[in-house]
Amino acid sequence: MELFGCVLEENVIYECVMVTLNEHSKPAPAPIGVIVQSNKLSAKIYTDTHTYSNLKRDPRATLNFVHDARTFFRAMLRKEELTLKEFNGFYYLSDALAWLGVVVEEEKKESEERCVFVFKCLMGESLKRAVHPYTRADAALIEMLVHLTRIQPYLNSGMEKEALFLFELMRHYDSLIKRVAPKTEHSLFSTELLNIAVNLLKGVRLET
Repeated sequence: MELFGCVLEENVIYECVMVTLNEHSKPAPAPIGVIVQSNKLSAKIYTDTHTYSNLKRDPRATLNFVHDARTFFRAMLRKEELTLKEFNGFYYLSDALAWLGVVVEEEKKESEERCVFVFKCLMGESLKRAVHPYTRADAALIEMLVHLTRIQPYLNSGMEKEALFLFELMRHYDSLIKRVAPKTEHSLFSTELLNIAVNLLKGVRLET
């Protein structure tokens, strides 16, 4: 799906900074994961959060896509350090690669603790021709690649414990990728990397 130059692949969870409006109609940013499934853009929001309360009161939200992890940190813990700009009732980050102005189209209760909000996109802007928002699968795949390159040198140096530790990290990242980006190239590549690591560690006792 492409929305205003922002490319969102089906079934991939993308991290964004969602800006909702609080009870005083002031912008309230928070890191949120969004996903496209069956051509519908949605997010699972915990019911005990300000984001949930804000969306229940005012259906408008702005999805800001950024690649800088420090922006996500600020959105969670140092909101006052973020610079927001307003456009037609939507608030976007000054350093966003792309942003989408959305409204809640449908609300589905998943459990007592979590609710699924389905959004309709009204407007947006991309600073690049086609922006690919950040997904945790990107970073996880990079970490797997780095760890894989170090397993053989560790084994050559007799550092089996360290090699096994890296393998456990790879298994963790593989599990993460399978969860946030199932049935994608990310998932296929992570499986391939894990299989290579298993072959490198033949003869070394693996924890199950």
